[in-house]
Amino acid sequence: MEQTRYLHSCNVIHDGSHYIATLIRHKKQTKRKREELLEIDIRFNEAYNASLQFGLSDGKKRKEQMSFVLDALKLDFPLNDEKELREYVQARLIKKYICLSERLKRLKRKLCLHQWNYFVTFTYDDDKCSEEVFRKKLRRCLTNLHTRRGWKYMCVWERGETGRLHMHAIIYVPNGAMWGSLEQKEAYNPKKKKMEKWTQNSEFSQRFGRNDFDPICPVRAKSGNSANYLWKYVIKECAKLIYSRAVPDKVELVLDVESDFQSDYECIIKKIAHKVIKFVLYDDIIDCTAEINGKFAPHIIKNRVNFKPDYI
Repeated sequence: MEQTRYLHSCNVIHDGSHYIATLIRHKKQTKRKREELLEIDIRFNEAYNASLQFGLSDGKKRKEQMSFVLDALKLDFPLNDEKELREYVQARLIKKYICLSERLKRLKRKLCLHQWNYFVTFTYDDDKCSEEVFRKKLRRCLTNLHTRRGWKYMCVWERGETGRLHMHAIIYVPNGAMWGSLEQKEAYNPKKKKMEKWTQNSEFSQRFGRNDFDPICPVRAKSGNSANYLWKYVIKECAKLIYSRAVPDKVELVLDVESDFQSDYECIIKKIAHKVIKFVLYDDIIDCTAEINGKFAPHIIKNRVNFKPDYI
């Protein structure tokens, strides 16, 4: 009996362990009206950002963060009912936590879905540029490298203990697309009181100052110290991550879904969410590291992908 084949458009993500495909259901999109901020909303955002500066971003310190924000609002709105004010702060904090969770989810998917090969730290030399010029020109430089050489990057600004600005970035440089040359450097580190070696890019060094190109393997890029740096600053300081284009957190692919339930099919499907059909794929089915003319181009490796759907 001839088997029936069904082609479906699916959104494919990587959750850190497996590729997961979800059937695309086209829904009518409606424009969301932007919420107008009241005076109390603006003051809440200021108090919330101040709480992050005091290290109250950890999940274990949410009670302290609640008290901190509530005390700050009581000073500005003493006539408000305390119970209503507490309910307002609690509701706004829950929204903040949900937004942070979604940001971390997108960050993890971007890290796992794409290929990365360098963890880089950029600093600047006062003799070569000021902080303002460093911030502006480094962003423009990375943008040009993405456009002209196909670089991909995810980066975040940070200030050290002395208040000096620098940037941490996870970067993918295609083969033969390195800008300048990588040179081995060695110098004495007075803070660690020992000699230190690092790999420096000649072009960035000439324009800005010291930089460190640390090669990383795919596993370390997704779950090692490189990823932890970005995670830390998103959680601790609610820092804004800077992405290059062509770094989506999901890709759309057309998969051949077999609907016949036959015993010789390998079951590679698991129930993941209520009322949602999701397919857990083997790692060798999809190649999400492929590129065509320097552009991100994921594709199906195998000509035929067998699924055993589990309708929930």
